[in-house]
Amino acid sequence: MYDRINPGAVAWFTVSATQLVDRLSGCLAILDAHGVAWQKLESDDPGRIVHEDQDQVVVVPHGTRYVRFQAALPDRQGRFLGVFALVNMMARRDQLTPAQHLFRRLNNDWYDANFTNPAAVDPTVYASPGAAAWFRHTSPHLISRVAGYLAILDAHGVAWQRLDSDDPGRIVYEDQDQVVVVPHDECIKLD
Repeated sequence: MYDRINPGAVAWFTVSATQLVDRLSGCLAILDAHGVAWQKLESDDPGRIVHEDQDQVVVVPHGTRYVRFQAALPDRQGRFLGVFALVNMMARRDQLTPAQHLFRRLNNDWYDANFTNPAAVDPTVYASPGAAAWFRHTSPHLISRVAGYLAILDAHGVAWQRLDSDDPGRIVYEDQDQVVVVPHDECIKLD
């Protein structure tokens, strides 16, 4: 429920769970006795619900945004390859100009030095169908460098798209710069 599956997730009691809320008075008295500050929060929309029952909801707070740059059309297997995979594939096929090869090599080296490769941390992270990496909007130093890859795709007439979402799918990997998610429609197929 929490941790890597739903980072930042917190539980909220429902308004109807008065029997549970009433029992908190003893816990709050202990906090008061030890000078630990606390506050009661109420909200009609505390976040994206990831669990719900009659007494509580578990939510991921709103405000986390993600961005992905990918091919506009799927490949033969129905996947939407990310721009790094597209440019690297073009390099392997020797479709890049010498200047584009140099840009790709230098920027791939920069990303390798300044960015965590999820597959190096967990080799199974991309094993789920549709698993894809998304940058956090809070990582502009990484996102800004994507422009050169997009320029290469444009020069070769390869259509791409930018996706922005606060809920791109079920998170299977997370670090300070990115998440790898399985899209919700793939999660439903697996259930």
